[in-house]
Amino acid sequence: MQGYITKKGIIDEIKIHSHGNTKFCNPNMLEINPAIGCQFECQYCNAYTQEKDNCFNGVVVYEDYPEYLRSWLNDNKNVLDKIFFYYSPKIDCFQDCLIETGVTEKILALFKEYNVKYFMITKGGVPNDAIKKLLINSKDLNQIIISCTMPNEDIRRILEPNAKSISERMELARYCVDNGIRATGIFSPILPIDNLQFVKDYIKNYIEMGIYHFRVDYTEISRESLRKLCDLLPEYKEQLEAVYLDKDATITHWKVPYTERQIERYWPSMEYMCNTFNDLKNYAESIDERATVSVCNSLCTQDKLYRFNDKCVNHGINCIGYIMNVEKYNKAMGK
Repeated sequence: MQGYITKKGIIDEIKIHSHGNTKFCNPNMLEINPAIGCQFECQYCNAYTQEKDNCFNGVVVYEDYPEYLRSWLNDNKNVLDKIFFYYSPKIDCFQDCLIETGVTEKILALFKEYNVKYFMITKGGVPNDAIKKLLINSKDLNQIIISCTMPNEDIRRILEPNAKSISERMELARYCVDNGIRATGIFSPILPIDNLQFVKDYIKNYIEMGIYHFRVDYTEISRESLRKLCDLLPEYKEQLEAVYLDKDATITHWKVPYTERQIERYWPSMEYMCNTFNDLKNYAESIDERATVSVCNSLCTQDKLYRFNDKCVNHGINCIGYIMNVEKYNKAMGK
């Protein structure tokens, strides 16, 4: 795992701002990004692997970020009841560098002190005792969205070499359920291989555990990134190229984070995504009628996915899987 350095001085790239991947994103969802770089080094990363060469460099942790966050919270007290924080879209909140420096612990303590809502998407495992205590004491404010999409541990080691193992992430899911911390699952990015049976297996395990919502999305990659994935997973080269080199593959344009460069990336075709997302939704509901599956709101304008997220909205859940309305969610869960 690559090392990290610490710096002081908040640069523009890490300042608090709305998370706006698409025009459909909620403007009250604000990003918390206290570092640049990534220790997990996922080989499909939308920030560091989309161009010819992977751009994983030493991680920089801005150790004065908690002081910056406190100042921001003080200056914006009049809107704190309207906003919620996403920690962190560009680096995992449970990575070693943010745990060892105390940055994550300090940020969570500030969320509790200022009574602000937040969610965390993580490929991490159960954190240390100090963070566990903060999570439990703030369970009226927080939510953990667990990211686990690798088909098996062998592929996880190749594509997510420094992230936690599948079993460690499932342990985190169990910890959340056992301690009353709201938790959902996110399957993003999904590799279009093996008819997605591995995703169905995850859904079944989560529902049996007591987790009922799942955000789904396919890997969205550039041609260069596809080439690298095929080199890493030669046994899946034919399956991957059949989907991403299809003449109807969905083309998107992406601004590479921390740069001014725009590149083309590719999703599977809309027909392919519609068919598989509906299949996953039907499968989840066949196990438990309370189960919900969401996709990016931008896809819900397409014919076969039109109003796909309606059930989630009725359960108080937004497209990323964040529980916006706890009262509606609890009612849908029969609580």
